[in-house]
Amino acid sequence: MKQIAFLVLMLGIGCGLAVPAGADETAQAAQLTRELADRYYAFRLRTQPEIAYFTGVELERHDGLTNNSPIGQAEIQTEEDALWQQLQGIDSSLLQGSVDWITYGILNQSLQAARELRICAYPAWAVSQMAGWQLDYTQLAELQPVGAKELREQALARWSRMPAFIDQERENLIAGLAAGYSSPQSAVKRVIAQLDGLL
Repeated sequence: MKQIAFLVLMLGIGCGLAVPAGADETAQAAQLTRELADRYYAFRLRTQPEIAYFTGVELERHDGLTNNSPIGQAEIQTEEDALWQQLQGIDSSLLQGSVDWITYGILNQSLQAARELRICAYPAWAVSQMAGWQLDYTQLAELQPVGAKELREQALARWSRMPAFIDQERENLIAGLAAGYSSPQSAVKRVIAQLDGLL
């Protein structure tokens, strides 16, 4: 779902035209919707750059890595809340029937889902044989561009931070267990088997 929203929000990129003084409320609502969509797009690429490789988005650099620490996740939530608050100030009925109305709807759904999913505390029990880091980053390694010296340096910069990323995943799970969160044993056993296979 995030990938679909990400792709559709791309429609708003580059459409940020200045609204003339005295423009009507509909034009102002459309402009603000585009600006928030642009911010959301840039925010997702900045905080989760890995998503670009699975959505066909071209990146300027290839050394980014998601900050999976509690501080990093809190920063993401703060930005999501700020975008959500601003979006709620737009009268979406003014956009009905336009492309901006679609953009508004997708942005609204994406932010609302992200905020409501927090109750699941997924980082505290993020062990999955279908969508875990051991799968995502294996695929990312195959997609990492290394055809030039600068690209190879960026690859080394990204992957040199991977041990710390994995250590943080472990710390998140330990804290999750202490708080009463855990993935099912069957999922954990499958992930262990996958890791053994990678090793």
